[in-house]
Amino acid sequence: MSTILPLCRGFQSLLASIDAYQAAWDGKKDIVEKFIKNYPTLKDKPGLWGTTLLYSAARNGHMN
Repeated sequence: MSTILPLCRGFQSLLASIDAYQAAWDGKKDIVEKFIKNYPTLKDKPGLWGTTLLYSAARNGHMN
């Protein structure tokens, strides 16, 4: 059972990151902030497309 919980947490963070990176791209700050609050160790990690949250936001001109 102890190995299942970290695995579940990993899948949860992966699913949440899909929404968070899209939100960063779209400039939806509240979703990104919630993701960072829930998964602080992932804030500077590249997502599925190889970009960080900051890059995704800045690439579309979302500087806040």
